Amino acid sequence: MVTPAQLRAARAFLGWNMERAATEAGIHRRTMVRLENDASYVERQPASLKRLVEAYRARRILLEGEGLSISGHC
Repeated sequence: MVTPAQLRAARAFLGWNMERAATEAGIHRRTMVRLENDASYVERQPASLKRLVEAYRARRILLEGEGLSISGHC
């Protein structure tokens, strides 16, 4: 399960604000705020979460376990 902390960390790593992350994922900014701040909301929004995770994955940010990793980095 992806946590709000992982979502915040991925966004911070990319240097994105919430508006940019929401736009990249094709979700509403309010959804972005809730995903990053409410673990129960994360569980209730699998489609939005999937879109956000895919947006990060497209930038080689993988959310794994309790953290994140950068794919393709040496």
